[in-house]
Amino acid sequence: MLKKIIVLIFCALSALTAIAQAPAPDNRISIGEKFNYSSGVLHEERPYWIALPSSYKTGSASGKAYPVMYLLDAEAQFFATAGVVKYLSGLGVIPEMIVVGITNIDRKRDFTPSHTLMRANGEEDASFATSGGADAFIKFLQTELIPHIDSNYQTMPYRIIVGHSLGGLLALHAMAEKPALFPGVIVIDPSIWWDQFFVLRESQKSLAHANTLSNSAYIALSNRVALDNESFVQSVGAFSDLLKNNQSPGLRSRYQNFDNEDHQTVPLIAIYSGLVFMFEGYRFPYEEAYENPSIVTERYRKFSAKMGMEFKPPEPWLNYLGHSLLRKKNDVNGAIDVFRENVEAYPKSSNAYESLAEAYLVKGDKSLAIQNYEKAIELFPDAKNAHAQLKKLEMR
Repeated sequence: MLKKIIVLIFCALSALTAIAQAPAPDNRISIGEKFNYSSGVLHEERPYWIALPSSYKTGSASGKAYPVMYLLDAEAQFFATAGVVKYLSGLGVIPEMIVVGITNIDRKRDFTPSHTLMRANGEEDASFATSGGADAFIKFLQTELIPHIDSNYQTMPYRIIVGHSLGGLLALHAMAEKPALFPGVIVIDPSIWWDQFFVLRESQKSLAHANTLSNSAYIALSNRVALDNESFVQSVGAFSDLLKNNQSPGLRSRYQNFDNEDHQTVPLIAIYSGLVFMFEGYRFPYEEAYENPSIVTERYRKFSAKMGMEFKPPEPWLNYLGHSLLRKKNDVNGAIDVFRENVEAYPKSSNAYESLAEAYLVKGDKSLAIQNYEKAIELFPDAKNAHAQLKKLEMR
């Protein structure tokens, strides 16, 4: 087991190295950027934060499309979540993703589906005076922010919404009202008690008899909630049962309790576990593929069929596999097959063509080596190694 873990870590670091960037001129490490969107729906400026995958910034993967995570309560969750996404995608467990963090202006307004002043214990709370704006917030997401992100970034139509507490309530409401908007839903300690379990009652009407759902829904609950409110736990369990009993063949769900976590500590482990659940079957099978490279294509074909859209094998892991076959196993033809697969999957990647050129060079096929080095330079004119190798070949 220890040997496998060490191999996995080594592979992950090698894959990350393949897509690593040079540090910024001031030597700072940047996790993302802040922007504002002027919302006509909400009639206000809405801040949002963006964390892009490493390969997005290099230019070598130009044209690659990425799933998008929409993360609520970004002030609290953005940095940890972006790190989890980067870590898991570097291991090949999940695909690289764009993380869009949405910060708050009035979360009690935006995340609540109905207006009430009542807390879970029946007491009035004046801070709920603006409650009931969830439908407008979902409209903002659907008609403004999501189209804006899709227009300005290389996205694929697989979107995940992540919500904690009242954010979890909003995510459940979005699933009940607009299930196709977010194929992936990660809900953490949702405030399902809101307005006498409004969202549960709503979902029992809208989701119970729906038979065309195509979602992956992950619901996490901390021990703190379980200790404080038994009826709350029962209602979250009832929502989970509602999903499990749904007859839609494309619906997957998981409900998980974290006995050692409380309301504040559960988000990190829940987001990690939720992403692993979302992308079960995606993990790059490096050890198996090293012995039988042909299994890669079939693995991602099956995963794509399960998800209802195409997911390609991760480029850095295909590249790492090809170089392993080339350098460790001396399997030149196997390496060429893997590099060809990488070129077919990522035809705008300079690095993919450069690796294929290297394999042809090892095989002794000068013509195809030159052809692929030239393609690598065409896609990325600053590909220094490709220029150097091409110059050597042209001098022979």
